[in-house]
Amino acid sequence: SGALATAGGDKDVRLWSVAVGPDGEPEVEFRSNFSMHHSTVNVVRFSPAGEAMATGGDQGELLVWQPSAADGAGSRQKYFQAWKVSSALRGHLNDINDVSWSSDSTALVSGSIDSCAIVWSAEKGKGEARLDGHSHYVQGVALDPLGEYVISQSGDRTCRVYSHRPPAAGRKKAQARGVAGKAKDFVCHNVMGRLTRFLRGKDGEARQERTFLFGDENMATFFRRLAWAPDGSFVVVPAGVDASPGRGNTAHVFARGQWSRPVFSLPSLSRPVIAARFCPAFFKASAAPSEGSPFQLPYKLVYAVASLDAVLVYTTESTKPVAMASGLHYAPITDLAWSWDARTLAISSHDGYCSLLTFGEGELGEIVGADALPEPARSLVLARDGLLREKE
Repeated sequence: SGALATAGGDKDVRLWSVAVGPDGEPEVEFRSNFSMHHSTVNVVRFSPAGEAMATGGDQGELLVWQPSAADGAGSRQKYFQAWKVSSALRGHLNDINDVSWSSDSTALVSGSIDSCAIVWSAEKGKGEARLDGHSHYVQGVALDPLGEYVISQSGDRTCRVYSHRPPAAGRKKAQARGVAGKAKDFVCHNVMGRLTRFLRGKDGEARQERTFLFGDENMATFFRRLAWAPDGSFVVVPAGVDASPGRGNTAHVFARGQWSRPVFSLPSLSRPVIAARFCPAFFKASAAPSEGSPFQLPYKLVYAVASLDAVLVYTTESTKPVAMASGLHYAPITDLAWSWDARTLAISSHDGYCSLLTFGEGELGEIVGADALPEPARSLVLARDGLLREKE
């Protein structure tokens, strides 16, 4: 639909239409304004097919919005103008920092400064599971596209990986529908926080050293917005620190199910990394993965990483960025959002403004459809496209 949603300290949610003009410049038009929050809005997220929107703010306010069916949600014009709150999700005791949807739009997870994450049923409008364990603010959450994992990141320097509790011996696992239906079975299986390294001293003796993977609560960022790859193959985690000589702030990349250590850490940045966001499109591989590459995929994915003052765009075919932008704002960057066609990357900031980076047609690669993809990517794209057709 080309819709961009913004929100902030004025307590309002605004919808804009965004397109790339023939000259490659962004064309932006303000469409509507919604005022239902009573406090600052910290995060806004469309569901994967855009048929719903979640907004989280201070004082534990979490609202789910839907286009008003009575006003004809299938019309592009009315899609931008006729939204209503379908449910107010109550459960957090304090400010909400981040929200993530399931790939089928039936569930979402939120993280709050009350040090917990909650898995919600979007269909029932109620909490299904409370994920405790952090000792500081939860500043980022990410729901696995395949529905197996929920990851939360906190100022306590850890990421907690939740997955389904295995059935008791001799008992079959009950078949539940969707992420929300299985949420009560989520338990913490891994805590990512420290890395064990083996170093050799000047005397030649080997010694073991344990270092932190992430910055502490004094890191100059309030958001740690991690992101899953659209196929669920790996996750990019911000607020990373690298204790190697000459390294500093980074984002760590973890392969699915391999939580003991990152498979790759992005090159050092001068300021802390606050967010990562994947382009939802799948691209035709332009080259075979190089030997030793952490990304052995039959297609190409594109993702952006934001530090407090810069944005870098990467692909899974290289560990070097393909694009970089800095000096865009007078205040720290707060979030990122991609368009479905890979033409636009939106950047928000504490200064009250958004920037748009545009890419030429095919500049990031050739987008491929579901038929050209292997499983599970094929099923994920087919499910998303089916939801899109239903919305239209």
